[in-house]
Amino acid sequence: MTAITNSLTHAMLLAKRSATTITLLPGKLHKTQLFLHGSDTIEKLKQYSVDYTFLGVFALSSEGIFIHTEEEGLVKRQMVKQAKTVVALADHTKMDKTGFFKVCDLKEIDFLVTDQPPSKQLQQALINNQVECLILDQ
Repeated sequence: MTAITNSLTHAMLLAKRSATTITLLPGKLHKTQLFLHGSDTIEKLKQYSVDYTFLGVFALSSEGIFIHTEEEGLVKRQMVKQAKTVVALADHTKMDKTGFFKVCDLKEIDFLVTDQPPSKQLQQALINNQVECLILDQ
């Protein structure tokens, strides 16, 4: 597997897997959350065409996917644009909520991976936007 990430934390976790090649994106370091962001990050992302983007989210509602910082949100927005398939990862505590910065509309994601079924309203929004919901056992 080849992974492209702006997260130092994720890069360190992926480095433990021998069959993984990791590309760490350039940019300014967000010191508390250990991710890289900024125009250098986004410009480098534009050079890639990837099979999958795995998108950790801060909040998810019928309005879309949200994150808590604009810096990270802009990078995630570009990651969505570069992917053939977008997989949103959100546990039940993130659902039916909005956040500070909107990353994308629901129609821009292909799959939602979560731990509990979404509310009826969110479930209908996922169906309307052709998002497949995968509920994993704990």
